[in-house]
Amino acid sequence: MSFFTPTTKVVDLGDGNTVTLRKVSFAQYAEAQSAATHIAGESIQLDWPRLRAEVLKRAVQAWEGPGFDGQPPTAESIGALPWEVGNKLAEEAMALATVGQEAGN
Repeated sequence: MSFFTPTTKVVDLGDGNTVTLRKVSFAQYAEAQSAATHIAGESIQLDWPRLRAEVLKRAVQAWEGPGFDGQPPTAESIGALPWEVGNKLAEEAMALATVGQEAGN
């Protein structure tokens, strides 16, 4: 197994709509964490919903189907998805981002 071969997953949203997610890299996950972190008083806090959104923005490789109205899978388009679609995709992207066999688990 190569550590540099990306792991992908196709998510079927029904009605001919699919999204291809790619497991984010170490650097991409760190970028997402940084984007979702803020200072609150004297502590640093991680905004979990924003982390999920940031990971998803980095994980979407492609999408196809009539539901996307020809829009490209940009960060802006991903953020504009309906809640239930974005949430389903974020769950899938976070599951891909978890530790797997490549880390000895």
